[in-house]
Amino acid sequence: MHRLGPAKLRRRHSPGIAVIISQQCNLTCGYCLAKQGTFGLNVANMKKAEVTTRIESLFEANPDIDFIKFFGGEPTLRIDLIKGICDFVENKLKKRVHFALTTNGTLAASRHLDLWQRYHVSVSVTVDGPPHVHDAVRTRADGRGSHASAVAYCRDLAAANFPFAVVGVFDERHLRSGMSYLDMIKYLNEIAPLSKVQFLESLGDAASHEMGEEPLQMARAQVVEAVDAIMEAMTSAFISPNDGRWLYDNNIFRFIYGIVRETALPYEHACTASNLTTIFPSGELMACYTFAEKSTSAYGSKWTSKTELEDRRQEFRAAHKWEAMAARGTRVPWYRGVVGDICVADMLNSSGGLEQSAFYKAFQETATLRILQWMPVVAKDPVAVARVLHAMEQHKIITGEYTLKMSRDFTAAQGA
Repeated sequence: MHRLGPAKLRRRHSPGIAVIISQQCNLTCGYCLAKQGTFGLNVANMKKAEVTTRIESLFEANPDIDFIKFFGGEPTLRIDLIKGICDFVENKLKKRVHFALTTNGTLAASRHLDLWQRYHVSVSVTVDGPPHVHDAVRTRADGRGSHASAVAYCRDLAAANFPFAVVGVFDERHLRSGMSYLDMIKYLNEIAPLSKVQFLESLGDAASHEMGEEPLQMARAQVVEAVDAIMEAMTSAFISPNDGRWLYDNNIFRFIYGIVRETALPYEHACTASNLTTIFPSGELMACYTFAEKSTSAYGSKWTSKTELEDRRQEFRAAHKWEAMAARGTRVPWYRGVVGDICVADMLNSSGGLEQSAFYKAFQETATLRILQWMPVVAKDPVAVARVLHAMEQHKIITGEYTLKMSRDFTAAQGA
């Protein structure tokens, strides 16, 4: 047995495509990983003919592509191109994939809803908390905040019974305002039952590995508080998304799901970048969009042949297997099977070789350990076990509704 586990006990990331649909954005968020959509690259205008040609060639190389994600900039600024790509993939290529995007919700949902419904698009709306927190960073060019429009977008989707996720970045703004990680979860749950907190991601990216012990201790304490609150909620009652006891963060729930349902097997590769191909408006191709300014992740340009592109993809995949990374001195996190992805782009920020940023590690390691500490307590009470299993089933249902895989599978079966 290899020290990283036998191959048959490892998972593989689903193959997918990320399309940087637009390099423009109508917000000027200070923490923007994408640098308002430029990703530090030359700005170009994506052309439908070029991107659909490349998508077709990627499907020829890998017919099992499972998802296409639209990124920006603000992707809904090119709603015409999103529609064109969805139509091309489903009606020209006859492929059924999972379409997904994240929007800032600044444009009217009524302009998008028909498209989201027609192509079963998984939509995430970014809300960073209450107005005084959200609007401190997520501003328009004229300085006005975007909180009101983002929440209105969510309300319009909810009114149409369209499943969506609400996603928020939790960082120093929240800590300064006295808002805890648990407070953030509760706030997002008021907007949607399916929520996800990007815990201190901007601090982790911006400050990398140079943070002191005091903020790390605060981060760990807040993770423990949130895990405890969620575990207490799900062991004290049979909670469901439509009742007031529902307390949900997708990160924590999926960690619990992996442990409870025994699906927490390590991935063969470190993160989704291993099986992702990103297409930029210029025609440049690389692994994950988070590697945009890292030349080592470049696969080629719009002139790169299908064969050469696939060769470079496989080279990248081989280099980012855990075995290969461990051989180069990377420390393999013990909790990787539970949390799934260990972002390689985040690890590249380290000056001492590949390792996670301190905040990113603090969240994943602390959450996993605290959940494991809860398991023996839960196991002693059959009713608590039943309640946790019920909560995990609810998690499976709402994430299934979000991705709409159930309805898509049903539609496919009906047409068979």
